[in-house]
Amino acid sequence: MCNARDRWVRDSRADGRLIRLTVPVSDRPGGIAELTTLLAAGGASVKDIFHERAWVVQAVDQVVIQAVLETRGSEHNEVLLQALRKAGYVDARLSGSGACGL
Repeated sequence: MCNARDRWVRDSRADGRLIRLTVPVSDRPGGIAELTTLLAAGGASVKDIFHERAWVVQAVDQVVIQAVLETRGSEHNEVLLQALRKAGYVDARLSGSGACGL
């Protein structure tokens, strides 16, 4: 049986409003805060966030963030990705049905 939350997640993924962001950020105090501030300023709502330090192939001063974001859809996702890259998050990747191919 499908509850209201399950339907919301399914519907949000289907119309591109629920996407996954993967991005390396600085592993210094405030690194994750800078990212989430940029996401909030861009109108994205962080629904889940996870940072991975142990298996990072990046530099030792970075951590990989994986976040589930709620957005307004595909066009908004493109704007967010452009803003992330302009702010220096050049390796930012979005995945999900609303992800853009920038």
